[in-house]
Amino acid sequence: LLAVSLVGCAEVGPGDPSDAGYLMALFDQVREAPERVAHIGVRRLDLGYEIDGQEQTLSYLERIVTDGLGNYSLDTLEALSPVSPAFFDLQVDRAGFYFLYRDFRVRDLAAFLENYAVTDLGRPIDYLGRSAWEFEVGAKHVEAPLHYRLTLDVDTGILLSSSEIGPSGEVYSRLAYESIEFEPNLSGEVYYQPDNQETPAVLGALLDATLGFAVRPPTALPPGYHLLGITSVVDNSGSPWVKFTYTDGVEPLFFLEGKPQGPKQGVKVGPGTVLKLQETEPDTVVWSQVGPVTWLQGKFGDVTRFAVGRLPKEELFDLVESSL
Repeated sequence: LLAVSLVGCAEVGPGDPSDAGYLMALFDQVREAPERVAHIGVRRLDLGYEIDGQEQTLSYLERIVTDGLGNYSLDTLEALSPVSPAFFDLQVDRAGFYFLYRDFRVRDLAAFLENYAVTDLGRPIDYLGRSAWEFEVGAKHVEAPLHYRLTLDVDTGILLSSSEIGPSGEVYSRLAYESIEFEPNLSGEVYYQPDNQETPAVLGALLDATLGFAVRPPTALPPGYHLLGITSVVDNSGSPWVKFTYTDGVEPLFFLEGKPQGPKQGVKVGPGTVLKLQETEPDTVVWSQVGPVTWLQGKFGDVTRFAVGRLPKEELFDLVESSL
């Protein structure tokens, strides 16, 4: 009832974040803002993750453009830390995935309200000339939770800055606008065109026949997660896969099933982002972790299964096991 009553709400404007109704309307704006609020901005992204026991840092500037109708572009402007020669080409390829999945989003308002605690930091601030509130948001269902520190533009719901903070206080990432213009002149802008073949799918005999095996979705989801959508995707050889996307209201969780034609194929979990298959023995599982993100791959018979999300590997093991 709460989620239904908030759908399509108007801009809420400055108010009192200690009021539950105002807070829920504000975060409903946060849910809609990435596609609904036309703006141009320059943002700085700082990442600090541990990969294979080594601290890795990355900082760069990017330009974001949205037209308020679902079209967008995301272009890397300048690297502020050492990068590989392929960095800028990869950034172009991954722009769609970054826009959709990299940053904090309220993906489902009802699930967000159920699974996350919101703390008003009590400091209304001026941010780039905009009236803004600061909040901390943390998951209720994780023992050692990640949490976010957010700066929200109260008129639009745009996140002016967001920091992803680990259980020991380490800052995994920080994204912050350095300039922003609302209702800009968008003439001449070129928007991102997705390169992945991803179409809505329906479970059943037709999908099973297309894939060449009986689809078995997970039956044991991590606490707080629910199904957001089912789509079909293809790998680099053109073989079809089925992709399940789940969310706890904020975090996306992907589960994929397919029959790859070779061990070095890759399957796209989103626009421009490929999961490379590892060579594994039947009925074995391999996994890796980059900061808070874990991916897990297992081969069971001739069907390969992937799980990717900001969760401990144990929960991804349980997810994959429940699909067997």
